[in-house]
Amino acid sequence: MNAYRVFHIDFNGVDYTMADALRMKIEGYLHDWEKEYGITSEVDFNLASRFNRILQAAAEQSGRGAVVLVDEYGCIGERPETAGTEPGDSEGFLFGI
Repeated sequence: MNAYRVFHIDFNGVDYTMADALRMKIEGYLHDWEKEYGITSEVDFNLASRFNRILQAAAEQSGRGAVVLVDEYGCIGERPETAGTEPGDSEGFLFGI
């Protein structure tokens, strides 16, 4: 039986008040998954299109779709009253992807 590929994204353990902290965390996941699936890095700064290529590669390899598990408990969106107002605002960045 072919299992679904699970992509676990854990946003815990990082100080997201630092500028670019969220982007760097996501970049790390994408880099590892691109390496795992043999995806040659193109000059593509769009995180969504890079993740899309990873999901397509996983589906082609397994013959099934994938599951994306996002663990952001206590990390993003804690302070809705300040969302989008601070230079290192992670919530604003995440919803801009």
